[in-house]
Amino acid sequence: MIDSAHFPLILLLDLLVIALATAWVLRHPREPRAMLAWILAFVVMPFIGVALFLLIGEPRLRRLRKRRRRRRERMEMVGHGVGRAAAPRLRASQARVARLIGNVAKHYPQDSHRVRIHLDGRQAFDDLEQALRGARDHIHLEFYLFRGDRTGRRIAEILIERARAGVACRLLTDFIGSMSLAGGLFPRLRRAGVEVVHFMPIIPWRGRWRMNFRNHRKIVVVDGCIAFTGSQNVGDEYAGLDRELGVWRDTQLEIEGPMVQELQEIFLEDWHYASGRELIGERYFPPPAAPAGDAVLQLVPSGPDLSVRVVQLMFHALFASAETEIAIATPYFIPDDALLLALQSAVYRGVRVRLLIPSRTDQRFSLWAARSYYAELVAAGVEIYEYPHGMLHSKVVVIDGGWAAVGSANMDERSFRLNFEVSLLVYAQDLGETLHHEFERLCAASDAFDRAASKRWSARQRFMLGLARLGGPLL
Repeated sequence: MIDSAHFPLILLLDLLVIALATAWVLRHPREPRAMLAWILAFVVMPFIGVALFLLIGEPRLRRLRKRRRRRRERMEMVGHGVGRAAAPRLRASQARVARLIGNVAKHYPQDSHRVRIHLDGRQAFDDLEQALRGARDHIHLEFYLFRGDRTGRRIAEILIERARAGVACRLLTDFIGSMSLAGGLFPRLRRAGVEVVHFMPIIPWRGRWRMNFRNHRKIVVVDGCIAFTGSQNVGDEYAGLDRELGVWRDTQLEIEGPMVQELQEIFLEDWHYASGRELIGERYFPPPAAPAGDAVLQLVPSGPDLSVRVVQLMFHALFASAETEIAIATPYFIPDDALLLALQSAVYRGVRVRLLIPSRTDQRFSLWAARSYYAELVAAGVEIYEYPHGMLHSKVVVIDGGWAAVGSANMDERSFRLNFEVSLLVYAQDLGETLHHEFERLCAASDAFDRAASKRWSARQRFMLGLARLGGPLL
């Protein structure tokens, strides 16, 4: 029981905490609904509300960008930095998107790439293993999730062997995504000489920590000459070995050419932030020996350390640039109002819009959140398909059947606001057509959703729709 003599003091302290926390929120404007929600939390439960705000309330991570500018300047000095030579090769609609990304993310279209698209998990890991075994100087890996299962041990054995051969091996994983999944694998890697660092632990004394910001990127760079990126993590399910979910479909890009240096730059920046150790040297940015191919690519990094929501802007720009078709494959579809309007607007302009998501998923609540948007999308003319034959984990948008965005970002609030993500814009007709053909094939094997299907939902299912819609932005 509270001593009545102390009650005025406690009440005064409560009011002071509420006033200070509310003043901070008002001095840092954001979405009105979020501001009101936090102020209400301060009033109802002052100390708990403030504690939660300190853990998860800050919508932006303030980390310095000077290291990126220094590294970019050094890369340009040695003559193989970021350029804009590929811009004249782009169509008008592509050039508008490229200009937007260049203005907000400071990454520009790059020419002369060889790109292999991996749609089969087992083949993707086979090719990754081959590249890792061929490493002579360094291996850099950055994953949200790295399991200690058969597939994780397979990659770990290669890292151990290469580290003992004198290759510098570094593994950066997200703390939430991997810490509880790897078992004793990480200590074993460290004993063998592999550097293992976790991004943003939730334990304050384990390094720079934040509860709500996660590193969702997937990047591998070998000797600064070959890179892999896309939606594939390291685990048995990504290799198609999960019996419950069946075949796991991802889209992974294997890249040679100038884009390898930009992906290396992203890794080194994240490594420095997580470990406090900066890696500088020509060994990490070797000049390309010769043009690897003719594909044009543009890097799209995004995260809460940027003042704009780059990945969300990218999706809006892609939808606005479409002339005939938008094909979207995503495992988690929880759009905000602006994204819904962008898709509806595209349909009303005469653009065919198709959405493909999995009905067999590792997150059932997210599936019901996505389904809560079906009726209004179908009413506008969007075609929706659910893939029932396995987990569709690819994050791909194909525009007009000939160019695309591929990466780690889902179409949800977490990817837009809180996660560190990396995507690639692929301005290459042959690669775009390959991705479009795969989309067509999966749609043909999927179940189409129509208005009649929504009428067959039971009362319990409609309750789940409403509950998932309400909780969707928190997923």
